[in-house]
Amino acid sequence: FPSHDSSTCQIGAGATLELASAGLTATSGFLAGTSTSDLIVSGTNATTITIPLPASTAITLRNLTLSGNRKLALSGSVGNNISLYGAMSIGASAHSITEEKVRC
Repeated sequence: FPSHDSSTCQIGAGATLELASAGLTATSGFLAGTSTSDLIVSGTNATTITIPLPASTAITLRNLTLSGNRKLALSGSVGNNISLYGAMSIGASAHSITEEKVRC
């Protein structure tokens, strides 16, 4: 389970946040990870998951998996929205990532 304070929801080292047909609602703050954190977005409900990012920082993840017919969007304005240390997998039925700014 991700830890959080008033500004950041952290996917801990070696941990996985899986949003299986679930949404992600952020009223404030940001999502963060580490080079050993995984994010999985899956399901068949065709909803968009928006990852809240700070304006000046990328989210760091080991692996990012998008499957089913989910859509992933990034809310940050920094040039490199994802620092990826592993693999990115986008399933055949999944929608593309809204921001295509990825640093590997």
